[in-house]
Order: sequence, then structure tokens, then C-alpha cells
Amino acid sequence: MVQVGVLSAAVVGCIVLLLTGDGTLDRVYAVALVFFGIALLGHVTFLVLTARAERHR
Repeated sequence: MVQVGVLSAAVVGCIVLLLTGDGTLDRVYAVALVFFGIALLGHVTFLVLTARAERHR
């Protein structure tokens, strides 16, 4: 669960930096946003599937 919070903060941080940055590092922030977004989606999916499997035991 801690990983989801950290990844969420990273995604929000990348969005803020993309919106408020001076434009020189936009590609870096965009790539980081995609990377952290995919990692966040994977972690949330794992947690949901694990919780669902525990419920059906």
C-alpha cells in the first residue's frame, strides 16, 4: 500500500512539473509520468486481484 502512495505522489509531481516547468525538461517529465503511471496501474491491479483472491478463499 505504501508503494501506491509513493507512486501516486510521483505521478502528481510529474503532472505539476509538466504544467509549471519552463519547458526544457518536458520530455523527461512526460517519460517519467508514463513510467510511474504504468507502475501505479500495475500495483493497484495486483492489490485488487490479491484482495479479491483472499475474499474467495
